[in-house]
Amino acid sequence: MTLLMSEVRRLYCRRAFAGVLVAMVVTPIALGLLIRLGTHSGMLEARQFAAFAGASGLNFTAVGLLIGCQLVFVAVVAFIFGESVAREASWGSLGALLCEPVSRQRVLLCKTMVAVAAMSIAVAVYVATSILVGAILFGGGPLDIRGELPWPTALLRLSLSVVYITVTLSWVAALALMLSVITHDNPLAPVGGTVLIVAVCRLIIDLPTTIAFRDVLPLRYYDAWMDLLAPFVNWEQMVWGVLLSLFFASTFAAFAAVRFQTKDITR
Repeated sequence: MTLLMSEVRRLYCRRAFAGVLVAMVVTPIALGLLIRLGTHSGMLEARQFAAFAGASGLNFTAVGLLIGCQLVFVAVVAFIFGESVAREASWGSLGALLCEPVSRQRVLLCKTMVAVAAMSIAVAVYVATSILVGAILFGGGPLDIRGELPWPTALLRLSLSVVYITVTLSWVAALALMLSVITHDNPLAPVGGTVLIVAVCRLIIDLPTTIAFRDVLPLRYYDAWMDLLAPFVNWEQMVWGVLLSLFFASTFAAFAAVRFQTKDITR
């Protein structure tokens, strides 16, 4: 418990994590103000997007969630998990910690648990801010993306969407953790490496010539949560998304655990 609490204080008291939470609040607010106050006199697609997002608070929340998935969440997860080992190693405090009578696997487990909680808090703050901003700026109309959903049903579906997104981000978290262990004392490398790998996976999925193996990539069903916003839900793609994400997450986490156990990181 002492080890866990020290890890909580180490991460949650850092200014960098406070900056992450501030970004999770500011991003939906900026998006809402941009849609609400913007002139939208540009391209037709931009005007249609603004009209759709501003049709109701729930529509704005769904759009904010989509933007978060594409631009924000991966970077946040890569930062939290990518720095979990490498940052402390760069400070020189990891070696001192491992001199204590505690197993390396327990140290890594505590770091992972705290990072998972931090990731969940960051996503929850983003979604809660999006709901609040949407309700204030665009009112309490129904969610209408692939068919109209009333508030109670829409909130339940959005909650399930957040759970699905969090689960599918597990492989990104495990990848960043693995790179953090491998790079040892360079905290920027695992963060940048994770973001780069995710971007390459997204590019491969979007290329028409990669159809032969795109279905086995963990990002293939990352956007399947949008099926939850339809009146009738198709669960098949989300099931595959969860299975693929957990498979890759387990693989990366296992490699990280083995590497952390055997690598000389006491210097």
